[in-house]
Formats: sequence, structure tokens, C-alpha cells
Amino acid sequence: MSIKVREGGAWVEVSSGGGSGSGGTDAGQGFFENDTTLNTSTTLSSNKNVGVFGPYTIGNNVTLTVPTGTTFTVV
Repeated sequence: MSIKVREGGAWVEVSSGGGSGSGGTDAGQGFFENDTTLNTSTTLSSNKNVGVFGPYTIGNNVTLTVPTGTTFTVV
């Protein structure tokens, strides 16, 4: 399963990794890894459940928008 978020006006798969600081990856053996800092302003999809493993930091001058109907959880 992959999760897609809006990043800079484009859809990006969170599970594909990436250098922007908003990615994550399947580390195998049932493990999932995600970056610890969001470095690019992002708007999550509406009416979705989204989560990351923490601690999790929103970078300087970066905005994470969580629309109505969406739940963002740091575990």
C-alpha cells in the first residue's frame, strides 16, 4: 500500500522515499521507515487517515495542512 500526499502541487507517494523529507519506505520484514522532518510544505488529502512515526518535526517556514475530515497521527 502506498500513501499519496500533495507536495508542491503534485501528488507524491510517501512510501516511495525521497529527499524532500516527507518520504517513507518499506524497510522489509514488516518494518516501515519515515523521515523525521518535513522539509516541504504539504497538504494532506481530504477524508484520509495519515500517520508517521515520531518524533516528527515540521521544518522552518514549512506548513503541513490537514484538511477537515483528515486525521494526522504521530505514533
